[in-house]
Amino acid sequence: MPRKLVSISFIVIIATALLLTTITAVSLWATTQPALAKLSSSTGNDQNPEDKVLVATTPIDEISSRLTLVGLEEEEDYDNNDAAADDIDDSLDEASVTKYKDEVDQVDEGEQQCRKGDVLEGVYDPERLKVLSSCEEAIGIVEDYDRAHDDDIKLFLDVEEGYKRLLNDENYEKTNGELVVEIIPDDQGSSSVQIPDEGDRVRVVGAWVTDEGAGGWNEIHPAWKVEVLR
Repeated sequence: MPRKLVSISFIVIIATALLLTTITAVSLWATTQPALAKLSSSTGNDQNPEDKVLVATTPIDEISSRLTLVGLEEEEDYDNNDAAADDIDDSLDEASVTKYKDEVDQVDEGEQQCRKGDVLEGVYDPERLKVLSSCEEAIGIVEDYDRAHDDDIKLFLDVEEGYKRLLNDENYEKTNGELVVEIIPDDQGSSSVQIPDEGDRVRVVGAWVTDEGAGGWNEIHPAWKVEVLR
């Protein structure tokens, strides 16, 4: 009788162990099946990296994946904002350059009315003139005037203090410290040229040169803009 009880007890223990093993296996299969299904779906389809980040096997992994995706989206928004800011900066720079160019053109062609091309065109014996600047302005009083042998109208201008820089030593020694201004025949009939009288205050614009063929003094020659200010 005792031997029979031992056999029955052994059988019960084995059956219980098998039952527990079966229950554990079924529970483990039920837990991992959804994650395996997600993983299989993710691997089988052509997904982008952001979609793969969403695959999670545990709640902690899922939270981490969502945080990673949020970080990626914020980084993308930041990059897009940077690109938009760069586009705005480029537009502002381009507008600034355009505005600056327009201002320069206005000064060159409007206020000073500088001449493009060969500024000595129409000048008698231009080789004697050394061009110091293709466009300069001077303001002063006409102390004297004359007509040269080449039919230029020659003015002797007592320039104001801000234009003394246009003179050289030869001007002080040979032209009484006055700036020589010559209006060539081609410009004498221009609407931009007013022929002044002695004592007039005038503004002249033209090429600033040294007349190396005469006395070596500085001149505005030719002057294509002469305005009587009075």
